[in-house]
Amino acid sequence: MLNDIFTRFQLSINVSKTKTMIFGHEGEYPTSIASLNNIHVDNVSEFRYLGALIDYKSHLTGDSEINFRIDSAVGKFYQHGKKFMNKSISLKTRVLLLNSLIRSRLTYACQTWCLTAKQRDSLDVSYNRMLRIMVRNGFKRKPNSWAYALTNEELYRICGTESVSVFIIRQQTRYVAHIVRKEDDSLTKRLTFNDDTCHQRGITISLLKNAIKRDGRQPCLFYADCLNKKL
Repeated sequence: MLNDIFTRFQLSINVSKTKTMIFGHEGEYPTSIASLNNIHVDNVSEFRYLGALIDYKSHLTGDSEINFRIDSAVGKFYQHGKKFMNKSISLKTRVLLLNSLIRSRLTYACQTWCLTAKQRDSLDVSYNRMLRIMVRNGFKRKPNSWAYALTNEELYRICGTESVSVFIIRQQTRYVAHIVRKEDDSLTKRLTFNDDTCHQRGITISLLKNAIKRDGRQPCLFYADCLNKKL
């Protein structure tokens, strides 16, 4: 159907760049489920869309996406390592650069993430390691112990920053509040407040439910603050 419409406007679909994906597929994953002009269209298990890695097994944020974010941030950190590790530059300035150049890569599109505790810990560990590299004696251990002399809280205080988990929670709360303020016919709002009863077995996790749970109040009070732009 798409090809017929494109042809009417003298356009064509590049089959080599066209992919399909089956979410939540069980059993052997097929390599192709469609063809165009007698050429099979690849049915992929992973696909990158607007910088985000989509995995057919994960209806939430997949480990592949989180690992890619960490690898991208760490690679860029060491690319500019001489600047971040230069103690002649004030720590405050270096942390500002870290948050603008590195944390932005680490948390790209985090507003829509639904993370597990393990994934949040992985992001925090990666970010904390970068901070410890930038701070003097960041990896110093306590006597006769494997614990660091500087706790994570002390590390954030010295650097004047916060954990990635806290940053992500704030970004997600603001994004949910933005969606709540949208018009009711907005597609994004309709999908966020979708109440279909058909879903996979197990606990249903969504960005909206997580935001309300973290807020700790009744949903009506949370929505009221969103509409009044207090969040």
